[in-house]
Amino acid sequence: MTKQDAVYQDLRGKILSGSYASWGALENECVLCERYGVSRPTLQKAVARLKQEGLVHSRQGSGVFVNPPEFFSQYNIQSFTERYAAAGKTVESKVLRLEEVPANELSDIFRLGEGETLIHYERQRLVDGEPTIVDSAYLPRRLFEDFDSACLTRSVFSYIEHECGYAMSHSLRSIRPFVADARISKLLDVEIGRPLLKQCEVVYLARNVVLSYSEEVSTDPELRVLSVR
Repeated sequence: MTKQDAVYQDLRGKILSGSYASWGALENECVLCERYGVSRPTLQKAVARLKQEGLVHSRQGSGVFVNPPEFFSQYNIQSFTERYAAAGKTVESKVLRLEEVPANELSDIFRLGEGETLIHYERQRLVDGEPTIVDSAYLPRRLFEDFDSACLTRSVFSYIEHECGYAMSHSLRSIRPFVADARISKLLDVEIGRPLLKQCEVVYLARNVVLSYSEEVSTDPELRVLSVR
C-alpha cells in the first residue's frame, strides 16, 4: 500500500465511522502531513480522492470539511439491497427473466466485438412485501461465466464484488421521467399512466471497463439532491 493509499483509507474510515463530525473540518495540511509522515502533494492527492467520492468539500480560505452521509451516499456505488437494508427494511427479489442475448445496440456501451454476448436479467424488487422497483440489467458473459438464477435472489453487486472479486470503480447515472405502461403497472401495482422515475446506470471497473448497464423503474416519486459550494 502506498502512503497516499494509507492516508486515504485512514481518513475515509474516520469519516465513515463518525470520528469526524458532519460539517466539521479536517485538521490543516501541516497537522495531517506531520501525523501521517507524508508530503503535502501526497496528502492533497489523498484528499482529492475523498472529494471525488463526495466525502469532503473545500471552502476557499477555510479548509476541508466533512459532508454529511446523505450527501456522499449519493456518490457511492450502492445496490438496491444495501440502500434499503440500511434503513432496516426487508428486500426480496422475483426473477422475471434470465437469458443470454447478442450485444447488438449495446455493443458500443460495452465495447464488445462481433459475436460477443450479454447476460440479460429482469427482476421485480419488493421492500417489506411491497413492489417498489423493476430492474433490467446487462452483464458481459465473458466476465461472468457462472452467472445463474441463484445470483439474482440476492444483491448482484455483492456477488460481483465478493464472489467474482471485481472492484467497481465508478458509475454514470441518468434519471428521467417514465410513464407506467400496462406491464409496469401490473408489476408495481400502480395505475397505467402514473408518472415514475427511470434510472439508467453504467458501472465501470478500473480503466473504464464496463461491468454492467441497468435500467431501474421506481415508484419512489422523490429525487433529492444535496449540494455544497
